Amino acid sequence: MIAVDSSILVGRMRGEADVLAIRLPTELCLSSTTAVESAAWCARNLPGGRSDWLEAFLADGRVRIDAFSPAMVEIASEALRSMGRGTGHPAQLNFGDAMVYAHALLLGLPLLCKGDDFRHTDLQLDPRSILTG
Repeated sequence: MIAVDSSILVGRMRGEADVLAIRLPTELCLSSTTAVESAAWCARNLPGGRSDWLEAFLADGRVRIDAFSPAMVEIASEALRSMGRGTGHPAQLNFGDAMVYAHALLLGLPLLCKGDDFRHTDLQLDPRSILTG
């Protein structure tokens, strides 16, 4: 089982070649906040504000969507205090990043993502992650 960041979902919807080349594993999970963040991207960027691909992906029986728990709230809050934007920490996590961080850390799952922010944290990254820097 691996956790998935919205950078992967949005990259697929944007048709980014490097993300489309990733063969998604059969057992995936994401936090409910990642599902909402991805849907919010659709609302802002796609005609009609929706993605048939995202809706089918989220409804697929292979994808587990986890509720955001009180323990995740604590972890995400601490992540923003210690690694958030404006702290001077190299990760510079934003709100959505902190949610993903808390979800993957609490469940002890590797994270599939695109970008450099999570490489500066203590999360284990899935080897298919795309590091951009």
